[in-house]
Amino acid sequence: MEVRSFEKRIKNYSSYQKILLVGEGDFSFAVCLARAFGFAVNMVATSLDSRESLMVNYSKAISNVKELESRGCIVLHEVDAHSMSRHPFLISVRFDRIIYNFPHAGYLHGSRSCERNMFQIWFHQDLVRGFFENARQMLTGEGEIHVTHKTTFPFSEWKIVELAYMAGLYLVHEEQFSIRDYPGYENKRGAGMSDQTFPIGMCSTFKFAKMLYRSTTSGFHLGATSSGPWSGYTGIRGPHMRLAKGDKTEAVFGWGVEMKIKHYSSFHKIQLVGEGDFSFALCLATSFGSASNMVATSLDSRESLMVNYSKAMSNVKELESMGCIVLHEVDVHSMSRHPFLISVRFDRIIYNFPHAGYLHGSERNKLQIWFHQHLVRGFFENAREMLTGVGEIHVTHKTTFPFSEWKIVELAYMAGLYLVHEEQFLIWDYPGYENKRGAGMCDQTFPIGRSSTFKFARMLLLYRSTTSGFHLGATSSGPGPGWDTCPPMQLPFYA
Repeated sequence: MEVRSFEKRIKNYSSYQKILLVGEGDFSFAVCLARAFGFAVNMVATSLDSRESLMVNYSKAISNVKELESRGCIVLHEVDAHSMSRHPFLISVRFDRIIYNFPHAGYLHGSRSCERNMFQIWFHQDLVRGFFENARQMLTGEGEIHVTHKTTFPFSEWKIVELAYMAGLYLVHEEQFSIRDYPGYENKRGAGMSDQTFPIGMCSTFKFAKMLYRSTTSGFHLGATSSGPWSGYTGIRGPHMRLAKGDKTEAVFGWGVEMKIKHYSSFHKIQLVGEGDFSFALCLATSFGSASNMVATSLDSRESLMVNYSKAMSNVKELESMGCIVLHEVDVHSMSRHPFLISVRFDRIIYNFPHAGYLHGSERNKLQIWFHQHLVRGFFENAREMLTGVGEIHVTHKTTFPFSEWKIVELAYMAGLYLVHEEQFLIWDYPGYENKRGAGMCDQTFPIGRSSTFKFARMLLLYRSTTSGFHLGATSSGPGPGWDTCPPMQLPFYA
């Protein structure tokens, strides 16, 4: 017969419960519970930090850990909330309560980061989503997951309840959190300011339990809606959420009024590629009133921008103040593997007037034309991987000779894209945009002349020909395209 001492309780927790604590900072919350129970043999406390990191980051962590261990608690270090259900010790254990207080994914840009930035919010949501999916597998039949979280803006935009629903959990109860209920608990910042506390403000403990039936045909869709910019992410798509139309209730958590300029909307997730002085990005941001839905990239380093463009740094600073993510030294031939961009998907990817620089000074030179084609082909192959399901790639390009010889549409086709629409480009549609030369004459503008914005989307079904291909005029009598698998004077189809 199992013998238990008298039950001891503190707020929502009992000494009779098997408890898992996730993402502990200095382990003061775990110690608070252990002291209330008089022991900790019913507890497992985990942190992402190594034991060595705890010594450096938290002044009381090691003493708290030693106290927990002396009371019978199992303390595990370097436990990732995204894979904890597969941890060698935890894989076969089930818990009555799994507790995660104030989850936080850290900052994308250190002290410059803003909690209101949509990418920062997505970063947090991805953490919580992974936690829910793992924690759900680790519950007993009547177990609960407790997440304590701020309820004021912008933390309310994490949509904790909706994230839980997507993981097969439902909200049992929401209860106001008061730190006074947990004597000795010190909430810690982490993220480079580990041993500091932070103002808790208005917070709740959200209590979730497993759904008995998990729908596969309807449910919450974060971002995959027509009125939010976050469609297309793998896993959690972002803060925008609504119930599918098949459900009885439809709740829309909106982004405010949609703002548009020409082809672009404040509800699009937008990547700008090959920006010169970032004036086009700033034009969009000014029209939207925000840039939190945008990532603007350039091949130049931040230092080069200061030298090459008179307005670049002021434009970048304004973009960043409006919530834009600005990335430097991003090569279009490898951008899909960039550490920040590798898991992000966009509704619009924009490349205005791509140019590979000069080989011999003449745009008519066939080798020069191939040089440009090589740049654009690599861009298309990378950009195609970065689109949402209904995303588009927009390339603005001159349509007169010799620029017409680049064969933009054919290059796109070879990368698995088709032309949705070609529309005349007029620079006055974009107030404040200054097209820049680059290539040694960076801060000069150039005559645009007749130009078009070519809009491409992904082909759903690709046929890869081994016997024929587009003959790009630039290479039909020149040096060849330079790929080993390509026959002379002809470019292959690429899937």
